[in-house]
Amino acid sequence: DKIPLGQRNKTLASLAGSMRRRGMGAEEILAALLKVNERRCEPPLSEAEVHQITQSVARYKPKVSIEPQAKPTARPKAERPQSPQPRIVTLADLAGMDLPKPTFLVENIVTGPGAWSLIGAHKSGKTLFAAQLALSYHAGTHFLDYYRTLESRGALFVEQDDPAGLATLKDVVGRSPIPKDPGKFFTVENPNFTIGPELITYLEREIRERDLGLVVHDSYTKMRPLHGPGVDIVKAEAAAFGILDELAKKTGCVILILHHRSRGNAALDWSEQAAGTFAIGAATEGEIHVSRFRELSATAPERLVQIRGRRFEGLEAVIRFRPGTLDYEFVLEGAAAPLYPSVIELKRGFGNRTFTPKDLTHDLGMARTSAYRLTVRLLAAGILVQQGYGQYRLTEAL
Repeated sequence: DKIPLGQRNKTLASLAGSMRRRGMGAEEILAALLKVNERRCEPPLSEAEVHQITQSVARYKPKVSIEPQAKPTARPKAERPQSPQPRIVTLADLAGMDLPKPTFLVENIVTGPGAWSLIGAHKSGKTLFAAQLALSYHAGTHFLDYYRTLESRGALFVEQDDPAGLATLKDVVGRSPIPKDPGKFFTVENPNFTIGPELITYLEREIRERDLGLVVHDSYTKMRPLHGPGVDIVKAEAAAFGILDELAKKTGCVILILHHRSRGNAALDWSEQAAGTFAIGAATEGEIHVSRFRELSATAPERLVQIRGRRFEGLEAVIRFRPGTLDYEFVLEGAAAPLYPSVIELKRGFGNRTFTPKDLTHDLGMARTSAYRLTVRLLAAGILVQQGYGQYRLTEAL
């Protein structure tokens, strides 16, 4: 069969990986790929690109065990295979390269291929969020009953953070109203993975054999490699996330890594609150942050979701937990999302009645400056509509 434009690089890489696992050397792989490229690729890749694919695959050791170790005696370091030598690329070469183009798996939420991080404080609800995303993706249904799923392939959910992970996941899946396809949703029993060559080989096999488009792993804390004394932690974390991102791009999928928020970073911008260094964000395609509202009670069901991607503007939204189905529903999105507690306060105080900034001072006890500032922000976010001079009310949608 012919290999069309957009599939050439991925297909040749897959063939090269299969040959390497069987012990074939770089010269043998290159000779085979050149023939496949000439006979089946339409149009053929440049010889330089075929050489680059061969070099990339040949960095991995042949005949590596692909089964996860049950109880490794030591956690290996995350070692990135030696990179190919730098090569000057002309504009003509660049125009002819068959490079993967990022596309949305779920509109406005996550793009692929590549690695993503999902950050949140302990018990913030990030695991439920990730499970609902994986279920929606494998079934091709709207995520949060709102955002369209734009492709549907297999999903693998690896729960390594929770000792009772399988029991928790079973409850979540069982109570979710999303249709289930047993042939497209998978998990792992007794996971004990560490980021390194063995995990990469194992994941590549599963991704290809099961046609996985989304891999979720909870969490980075449990599978990050050990760092000895004198190790550059920035480079180490860049290597760990880098090999996951490289695998995701090589296999055409998204790898979503759950990670905890650092208490010491709580005062920073939400995109800088992940435990660890800035290398985590730099090595991934994007970051999703799930948090509770500090202004609401500890039992409030609402969560703030903030998303920043390398190749799109990002998103801020409010979602609400549904205890009956152990999932979330969409509430609102846009610039008003971080102001949701103030919106609730206005709704309780005034309902559908009009009010002025002065009313916010008298009825809700706000400082005059804060009242005017909040009014301006909510008006710009489309949450308020002006009813005459100095008179405002909440939009009918709220």
